[in-house]
Amino acid sequence: MASYTRGKYLREKGLYSVDIERWRQEMLQALGKKPKKGDGQSQRIRQLEGELRRKEKALAETAALLVLCSASSRKGQSGMVE
Repeated sequence: MASYTRGKYLREKGLYSVDIERWRQEMLQALGKKPKKGDGQSQRIRQLEGELRRKEKALAETAALLVLCSASSRKGQSGMVE
């Protein structure tokens, strides 16, 4: 439906476009389909999940470097004691 026609119809029926969008999302959810555009909350969840994955990788890398440094320093100390 064209924007002008849709606006005219909504005004005649006393409806708002947010109502139509909400009903559409509810209908798609009931049918088990995902809406085309995610709502703000699901977008935020995806953003936070991506950030969490990135930070977990950085933490794993840091832990691996710490273990390597610790192992090499212990190896170096045992060689100095002889």
